[in-house]
Amino acid sequence: MTSHMKTTRVRTVYGSNILVKTDGQSRIIINEAAHGFIHESDKNMLRHQFTNMMVFQEKLSMLFRASLKAASISLPLPPSKYGVKVHLRSSRRIRDLPIAVIKETKMTSPLLNVLKSVIDSLNGQVITNDNQVYRAEIVYEQTPKAGLDYLEVELFEVGKRSSKSVARIATEVYIVPKEPPIVYDAPEKYMIFSDLHCTQIAEPLKSMIHLPKLPSYHIDLQFVGNVETRDIDNMSKTYWPILNELGLEDDDMHRITITKWVNKKKVGQIGIEALPNTLHHGNVPKSPTGQAVRGKEQAGVKTI
Repeated sequence: MTSHMKTTRVRTVYGSNILVKTDGQSRIIINEAAHGFIHESDKNMLRHQFTNMMVFQEKLSMLFRASLKAASISLPLPPSKYGVKVHLRSSRRIRDLPIAVIKETKMTSPLLNVLKSVIDSLNGQVITNDNQVYRAEIVYEQTPKAGLDYLEVELFEVGKRSSKSVARIATEVYIVPKEPPIVYDAPEKYMIFSDLHCTQIAEPLKSMIHLPKLPSYHIDLQFVGNVETRDIDNMSKTYWPILNELGLEDDDMHRITITKWVNKKKVGQIGIEALPNTLHHGNVPKSPTGQAVRGKEQAGVKTI
């Protein structure tokens, strides 16, 4: 498939001269070690997290912890490769979902920020580190009925040949996206390098790729290389502005899938693809066991 790709070299703010490929229609390959979003403040500085976000994350964490403990599974779960699947039903359009109060980067996707908030809710108490999440997915479905958002989340263990469900929860909740902390004892200057990096990559692609006009998109992100300790949500947040630079609106991107593949011998590669969204209203994403979660608030557990 890569034999018919158009190629260009881009020199970015990081000083690297990277090779970028595209099939001209929907697929982009960036040949570099994946960057993850970072900021300049010291880890020991005093920070304040947003209360609403913490309440939202604690509710999800509590539901997972309760279901796992009921199955006599010790927490946090042992180190492994995990996946997270999220299904969000809301009467609000994506553009009307809450967005982060503090703007770190040009990344504007409310859906990606919800996924990031969900993954962070597992960090520490359910899994020891969120860099153990190797796959993540969020699917958005708009419902006609107004009210609270409805969230289904499944945690599964990623195997070499198949995946194994660990726990599933479902609850009505007012979703809160991931918010960066407020720093009190020192000014925190968020780095603009990642934004400029994406702008420079996207610029030559504007004349090389013509994305199809679709009712809704499924965005697939792949990160390959020495990414074992990298968080997939942070890497995705770093490269997401490329899609916006190429003209895609966050309101039209209804499904996001992210995977990281560890290959320490490979320099690094980022794959971005805009696909037709085939999960329409009424199609509930299936778990690796083929079951869908239903009901107002429930949890299911399978011992690992």
